[in-house]
Amino acid sequence: NTNNSKSREAIMKITAEHLDNLMHRIVTSHQIFGIVYQKKSGEITKFNARFGVHKFLKGGKRTVPNSMYVIYDNNRKGYRALEPSNIMQITYNKSRYVRSSDYEFLKL
Repeated sequence: NTNNSKSREAIMKITAEHLDNLMHRIVTSHQIFGIVYQKKSGEITKFNARFGVHKFLKGGKRTVPNSMYVIYDNNRKGYRALEPSNIMQITYNKSRYVRSSDYEFLKL
């Protein structure tokens, strides 16, 4: 029985990850990911998104600050700029990451 409880503890291990590290992994993977985000209005919204989609760009300069993440929203078929501090949850590579503090996310 003690063996069983040890393996359960290993599964329940929660790891913290900095938002920048997590986003870097997502950007370089070119995979679709889910994100839960709080808009300026306070409304909570979900995105099914991807980084690095250039197909629908019209040319010209970036109009949002470099501190913001620009994603392509697969459901609404458009680009969205996200303020990092308003990201509440990220689902990526079959794992869920939930904000625990400013820029730390816990892998659940």
